[in-house]
Amino acid sequence: MAEEEGTFVGGGRLRVDRKAALAKLAAFQLGERDLFVPWVRCAELSGAKRLDVSVTGRSLRVEFDGAGFTADELADPFQALFDDSDAPRRLGQLAAALLGVSRLPVKTLRLCSGDGKRGAVFAGKDLEALTPLPELWTPAATALSVELKAGAVVDVERAALALEGRLVLGKTAVSVNGKVLEAERVRGGLYELGGLRALLLAAEDPFREMSRLRLVVDGVAAQTIELATPWGPVDAVLTGPDLPLDASLSRVVEGKALAPALEALHAKMRDFAGSMAKVQAREATQTRRLLLDSSLRGVWGGEARPASRKGPLEAFLDRLGLGRGVGLARDESILEEAVLRTRWLRAACKGRLVDYEKEDDDPVRKALWNVPLFLTAAGGWFSRRGLKECISQCGTVYLSKNQGGVFTAYLHQTAAGRKSAMLRGDQVVWAPAPRDLDDLVALMGEPYVTPLD
Repeated sequence: MAEEEGTFVGGGRLRVDRKAALAKLAAFQLGERDLFVPWVRCAELSGAKRLDVSVTGRSLRVEFDGAGFTADELADPFQALFDDSDAPRRLGQLAAALLGVSRLPVKTLRLCSGDGKRGAVFAGKDLEALTPLPELWTPAATALSVELKAGAVVDVERAALALEGRLVLGKTAVSVNGKVLEAERVRGGLYELGGLRALLLAAEDPFREMSRLRLVVDGVAAQTIELATPWGPVDAVLTGPDLPLDASLSRVVEGKALAPALEALHAKMRDFAGSMAKVQAREATQTRRLLLDSSLRGVWGGEARPASRKGPLEAFLDRLGLGRGVGLARDESILEEAVLRTRWLRAACKGRLVDYEKEDDDPVRKALWNVPLFLTAAGGWFSRRGLKECISQCGTVYLSKNQGGVFTAYLHQTAAGRKSAMLRGDQVVWAPAPRDLDDLVALMGEPYVTPLD
């Protein structure tokens, strides 16, 4: 079909040159690395449990299960791009997927879909001129088979593997030539923001200036934007059915459409900071217990954990959930979360708590003033308020790499020698990792931090 009837204008109907419009839309499609993005989204919207990509020579096949498409939908797969009505989103993603394929040097292709009882098969050389075949496609799946022209150089396998870093919050397992791609693990608190869902996690670098917000559409990350947020930076994921896509049908349109969610994110940062402080206070005893285990101290310092070599008995007990390795992995995971939370709260206090007012009615500020931030050499915790009181008493915050009961601090040089003072362990910050010193200096300022070791 060369032209498509459009809306009524004046005394007649506006006609659209469909072939030219499709060519223009195909030109807006992203590069080969994004070839399979709309396929994954289409599979997600179809309720698919799996999507398989296979590449052999000049042959490419994409197949996923879930709800199939009707013969009418396959006969005109691009109708959703021209239909004024609210077409299902998965039809739009199918159209985007086929537009991406149309840019390849296609020799022949075959498109099939069915629901397990009825189905349809279309084949041809041009997606705009597919021919229905008499045989029925009965499996509950959708499949596209493509043979590329001789001499075609298209790295479709690289495009498929490029998905691995972008699979987020999806339910469809994606495999390439039999290898299942690993989806990103996302943890954090779930918030409703302007009609969208957001997962907020403390930033791994809590002292950086900007937050990073990944926009995820139907199980695939579209892009990452940076923005300043109050209280501290976060690594966030924003997703929802109302995220508008641009002409490429792959990236999210930034601007007014995101404004309500971003405004809500700024407001939610206060709740996020408050919830982090509550969890920190509740988990302080457990965090301290784990840190006293020297085998876990490397986790606190961010060191890579060496792979352990287990004997047959240890491996067998781990599989049964009875071995020490299971508990150790759980403790490591708990401590990793504690590191992120503790360092984020340290950064949140920087520059935001100039003075403490007992009459201050802000519960979040009060919580931050008293939240555990740094371990003492005696095994307790220093809060921001405690550090401030330490400076008022001693003129500095003393810090040690070691635990202990009594420390010697040299206050200043006199004519008779150095004047010293004896400090208890609960008056000294214990820094089991180098970044504890870095964080303390960033929070308090270098002139107010005095290492003892």
